[in-house]
Amino acid sequence: LLCNTLRCLLPRREQWEALCADASLAAAAVEETLRYESSQVSWRRITTQPTTLGGVDLPAGTRLLLNFASANHEPGVFDDPETFDIHRADANRHISFGKGIHFCLGSNLARMEARIVLEVLSQRVPSLELVDDQELSFFPNITFRGPDELFVRWPS
Repeated sequence: LLCNTLRCLLPRREQWEALCADASLAAAAVEETLRYESSQVSWRRITTQPTTLGGVDLPAGTRLLLNFASANHEPGVFDDPETFDIHRADANRHISFGKGIHFCLGSNLARMEARIVLEVLSQRVPSLELVDDQELSFFPNITFRGPDELFVRWPS
């Protein structure tokens, strides 16, 4: 979440500078990152009973891949979903932490940790930027997304 947040914010200097000017935007920046570039992009599930999903009948035992990344960019839910915007009023409508009985129990801790990191970085190192031309690598799986490492610097 932290790497994805910095990957979204630092290249968009106007949004990073807005956060530096007003640290109270940190919580909104975290929510927008969760919507725009979620760390968890899918779940795998198996139906326990016959059901219909999107007009398709599924027997019990059907294997499903639920794609959060796609749902968090749904134009019927989010205006201009392909734009990262820390001022988005409804960013918290994302489903990056799941929903219902499958909602992540650690979501509040993850949000708080990311918010605090953003508040501190924005106030202490406002010149923070991504290292140019770094090649990001990602662990190869279909459930989680985030770089293995991310290099930043702060010019004087």
